[in-house]
Amino acid sequence: ADPLDPNISYGGKIKRFDKRTGQVQNISPEPVRTGKYRFLRTAPVLFSPIDPKTLYFAGNVLFKTNNGGISWQVISPDLTRESWDIPESVGIYTTEDMKKMPRRGVIYTVAPSFKDINTIWAGTDDGFIHITKDGGKTWKNVTPPVINSWSKVSLMEASHFDVNTAYAAVNRIRCSDMKPHIYKTTDGGIHWKEIVNGLPDDPINVVREDPKKKGLLFAGSERAVYVSLDDGENWQNLRLNMPATSIRDLVIKEDDIVAGTHGRSFWILDD
Repeated sequence: ADPLDPNISYGGKIKRFDKRTGQVQNISPEPVRTGKYRFLRTAPVLFSPIDPKTLYFAGNVLFKTNNGGISWQVISPDLTRESWDIPESVGIYTTEDMKKMPRRGVIYTVAPSFKDINTIWAGTDDGFIHITKDGGKTWKNVTPPVINSWSKVSLMEASHFDVNTAYAAVNRIRCSDMKPHIYKTTDGGIHWKEIVNGLPDDPINVVREDPKKKGLLFAGSERAVYVSLDDGENWQNLRLNMPATSIRDLVIKEDDIVAGTHGRSFWILDD
């Protein structure tokens, strides 16, 4: 199986599709569920931006393959929380049993560095951010102290220009927090700065950096797309004629921005 074949695509949890033959092959690292791993419906599936043969796939651990899913390596421990607090938003439904529930978190976003094959960021849907600088041999928890256990790290973006810079969009709807949260680090996760000046009360799902123009950032919220020309110091609305809809991902392709929405299809802003 050649991962570089343009006729082959990968997706789901996880399948390999050959569009010439229509053949679909299950290449999951765990074809029969054992309960050892947890997977989300929208599990991260992405190729390394440095090595096009390296494919990452995430559950509660991070998997890697170099042969199109014939065999997989586990390159992280379980990166989710072992224990958590109960947020006030649960209200009268709070019980002691909730504190003793089995772990349910998963890696929700994976951001391999564009500068170094061994540097990878991972964010979980229960509020953790980790980084590895040795290809997964060791991981360090670099979660900003303000992110609690019911926050969702919905998307991380490694910088195209600097190995120690990364961005994280954090959605805290489950905590009854409708404010925007985007964090930026320039020192490998030691320090984080919240960069939300100019953004309205509207939870952020995605942050992306322009691959060619340093300091040009885009963000997608539950209602609109926003742009920053100064590396997140200030933001302005980029909604234009787009309906108010939940933006779940943004892709910068040459001079176009593609927005993937939750329920209103794909939108493209040309040039």
